[in-house]
Amino acid sequence: MNKNRVDSDHTENNEDERLQELFRYNILDTPNEPSFDHITKLAAYLCGVENARIHFLDQDRQWVKSFYGKKGSEKPRSDSVCNITIQNERRLVVSNLKKDPRFNSLKEVKHESVCFYAGVVLKSSKGAHIGTLCVFSKDPKTLSEEQIEALEILAREVETHLELRVKQKKLEEQNREMKTSSYFLANSADIRCILSPDTLNIQDVNDEALELLGYSRDEMVDSPISIFIQQDEFTGRLQTWAAGSCPSTFSAETIFRTKDHRLLWILVTVSEKNNSFYFTGKNVSARKETEKKYLRQTRFTEDIIQNLPGIFLLMDKSGLIKKWNQTLVHLTGHSPAEIENTSFKEIIDPAERRKADAAIHDTIQKGYARTTLNVISAQSDPTPTLFIGFRHQDHQKTYAVGIGIDVSKEKKARDQLERKELELEKAQRIGKMGSWTWNIQDNRLHWSDEVYDLLGLDPETYQPTIEKFRNMLPHDDRKKVLALVKQIKNGGQWQDIELKVNKPDGSDIFIREKGEITFNEQNNPVKVSGTIQDITEQKENEKKLKNAIKEKDLLLSEVHHRVKNNLAIIHGLLQLEMFNTDDEQLKNILYQSQMRIHSMALIHETLYSSGDFANIKFGAYIDELITLLIDTYGNETKEISVNLEADDVKLNINQAIPCALMVNELLTNSLKHAFPEQDTGTITVKIIEEKQNVTVNVSDNGIGFEKIPDPETSNTLGLTLINKLNAQLNGNLTIANDDGASFEVTFRKKDGRGSSANYIPD
Repeated sequence: MNKNRVDSDHTENNEDERLQELFRYNILDTPNEPSFDHITKLAAYLCGVENARIHFLDQDRQWVKSFYGKKGSEKPRSDSVCNITIQNERRLVVSNLKKDPRFNSLKEVKHESVCFYAGVVLKSSKGAHIGTLCVFSKDPKTLSEEQIEALEILAREVETHLELRVKQKKLEEQNREMKTSSYFLANSADIRCILSPDTLNIQDVNDEALELLGYSRDEMVDSPISIFIQQDEFTGRLQTWAAGSCPSTFSAETIFRTKDHRLLWILVTVSEKNNSFYFTGKNVSARKETEKKYLRQTRFTEDIIQNLPGIFLLMDKSGLIKKWNQTLVHLTGHSPAEIENTSFKEIIDPAERRKADAAIHDTIQKGYARTTLNVISAQSDPTPTLFIGFRHQDHQKTYAVGIGIDVSKEKKARDQLERKELELEKAQRIGKMGSWTWNIQDNRLHWSDEVYDLLGLDPETYQPTIEKFRNMLPHDDRKKVLALVKQIKNGGQWQDIELKVNKPDGSDIFIREKGEITFNEQNNPVKVSGTIQDITEQKENEKKLKNAIKEKDLLLSEVHHRVKNNLAIIHGLLQLEMFNTDDEQLKNILYQSQMRIHSMALIHETLYSSGDFANIKFGAYIDELITLLIDTYGNETKEISVNLEADDVKLNINQAIPCALMVNELLTNSLKHAFPEQDTGTITVKIIEEKQNVTVNVSDNGIGFEKIPDPETSNTLGLTLINKLNAQLNGNLTIANDDGASFEVTFRKKDGRGSSANYIPD
């Protein structure tokens, strides 16, 4: 087979679905795995080439999971032969890339001397093209059909490994859930008791149930469970279940009476084992009350939508109608079944359907649209309707909300329509807000009806004043209002404030007040106008967010622990390689690599131990690093002492790792080269922070430099690495002879959290 061959072209129909399938495997940016490395090695052997790789392609890059032969690094997807391979249905085989105009301009063909290439598409379980298994060499080559078939078989093996990784993760998650289920069980029920199967009398009951219901143990034990239950219908169902050959578990919600005559909603589960009924109950009264409030709110919202004087529409991104009100039904004459999933433009006059499409597009893309369209009416000519659209985000789905107002009598009702538009726009902009005005000269305070509703007050009987409003606030918030009033009267500026309000019904809400001051010609304040917004839900969400952050920190701690363990494995592998070679130069290279890995592992161990991922105590870390280096070099350090002078500097991981690697390189250099003919010597490490600038200086009193090196042009690995690390810190590196060698780097401290991605230089 001495020809280039490309299988039938394959174009991905949906890039989003392809990426979703790729991300489902959680394979990107993961460490090497022997199972994949064995496949690439076998692929190279079977095809008789020196190089084989497994690539995965995300939005804009090609990432290497495994390689045999020449080590690969990620590269832009647009510069990748594999980017063309995944557009094929099965495989791509090219004997000489340099002679093929599709490939000879790619960097890896021009600069990496890649000539022969054969790649097989890696597919997800749903058929998405997510990557390749490929072999390549620097010389032209052809493969036999048997070799190509073997390469395809190995590609299927890669796909099998990917599915096994997903299944293994699910099994691990299930195992964790099973381990924690026993802990949840103890907290899953407020009432636990054992019932006799014949009489349903209580044989035993837990202390929590006694406390919840208010009865003594003597009052409950040997009594029928039914006397504590409010609903006879539930008791009958329980008795029927107990008497018949029904499912092994009975579950329902019912109402319990407490001893002080309170009623509690309890979620009950009863199961039979060893001729006893095990009865558990969870107090769900709070949930039932929340459900009632939510149902009332839902009904209230639905009533508003259905009784709007104009059209209400909820549409998906393509303009299909998902929700509507009765106004649209009456106007068009269509039944609900005919309207559902109908395109919005189908109810618009055909002459204006392009305009309707544009309105949907602007609403989704820009967040807002306003246009007039003629709606097809069942009773008369098309009805001119002013549509106002705005974008609505629900979880991960985007919708267009349209509100349509009949403007047939626009000339006659122009003023009224403009007033309604302003009210509608204002309602959309501020939602759950009320307005207020304070006339400073006569101290009169005016509230809109919405403010009375928010604060639970009757506008017929309550006359607001600044003093009355302050009395509804906690002590500290009263001080804030008093200070703001004083500031305004003295000619100061308005400051937005958040307050906690005690409503007359005993409940509390949180509000945010925004305002604007009006000044007279003498620049004296005469009036303040503003809004009050209920931000109670926002406050609750902030609390949930803080809890979520705590959970994330726990997860990050585990991640850093695992990274530290993985680095330890790499350290051990390098140690084994040192034992297997007599080449002293290679041993030295492996040893330097071990120390760099150990420096990174020490950072992750510090993170795992402290739990503070944005504030690594860098001085304490360097102290540990110094101890490690001294212990490692042992007798080679002679009488050399290392002094550390460190401010209380805290760095995030993005800066701590490159800075630590730099200190590791400099200390190692001084220990090995600064004192070749001396028995004693001193190395000094200084870490200074001043106005967010951090300076790290490593100096010794050894032999110094014959000529101060230039890190930009140096061909030594140590100086090249130091220069790269300094670039990552955006630092200023200075090298000097000062009674010995001196290295000093100064960089701007960054306090933001974030991953330490790509802190190892290329």
